[in-house]
Amino acid sequence: MSKDRAMHRFLSLILLFALLFTIQAYAQQPEVVLRPRMRAEPFSKAINTVDTESLSSYFENITIFDKPADFDKLPYVVAFDNHATMGATGDIAYVQGINQADKITAFSLLAPGKKFIDPDTKEVLGFYADSIGNAEVIRWGDLQTIRITYALTPIDPGIKVTPRIGLDLPSVIEVRYPARPLSGRVLQVDNDIIGVGHFAVAVISVGERDGAQSGDLLQILEAPTYVRDVNTHKNVLLPEESFGQMLIYKTFEKVSLAIITESDKPVIIGDKLHGSPNNTITEATTKVAPKCKKRFCLRCMLKCVKRKT
Repeated sequence: MSKDRAMHRFLSLILLFALLFTIQAYAQQPEVVLRPRMRAEPFSKAINTVDTESLSSYFENITIFDKPADFDKLPYVVAFDNHATMGATGDIAYVQGINQADKITAFSLLAPGKKFIDPDTKEVLGFYADSIGNAEVIRWGDLQTIRITYALTPIDPGIKVTPRIGLDLPSVIEVRYPARPLSGRVLQVDNDIIGVGHFAVAVISVGERDGAQSGDLLQILEAPTYVRDVNTHKNVLLPEESFGQMLIYKTFEKVSLAIITESDKPVIIGDKLHGSPNNTITEATTKVAPKCKKRFCLRCMLKCVKRKT
């Protein structure tokens, strides 16, 4: 029994010395003081990501040309088989201008659309071409023979032919605030009368020349709205209020395609857009609107109805 007690005391002393040695070694280490610090990061860093495949049914590919000449020089339909005056799905057509050396056989059929004009500067920003069908080359020659594989509307002579239009997007889009301030307007939406909402596509008046990039997130502001001051009897411009957000997914030189990701009310043509690195809205300056001279102005009435809807 005495031997067991002696062994127990010996082991206890060893553990005690080991503990004291550890404490002494720890005390000799330099003291490290942890303090919170602010770290600056660029505002252009991604704040979220979007899986383009999950939204592929919402993205639209709108064909836009910077100049009318770019559209006019495209190959075009000359005539149809069996002396037909127009074509439809399954019909044979003859085309002038397709280059066989390009080795492209799948094409889209384009009809001329409207031109986009900046509502503030009146600058022509581009020309919209409406894709109304698809076709494939079945024979080469002085005139190229095509078969219309799909037609949304009747195909007339003069319809333009261009390589099959596809929407080439990355699998993931990084969502971020613009690297530099962007300001523009909504130029086109699917429904010009009552406006559009979530996941609708719009053409907007900011492009690559303005610094716009795929993934830029913009705030949507109401189009300039004037009200009559009850005291001064003058029309005054209301301050800008943000009511939604829009994500750019494809850019051109002067315009871009964007999808509405958030909206508390319908988005209409003329609504303003703003984006900045710090995600702030420049405060609007109150301006007096020019008074309409007509007693019953149809344009003013329509603007009022559109905004109320």
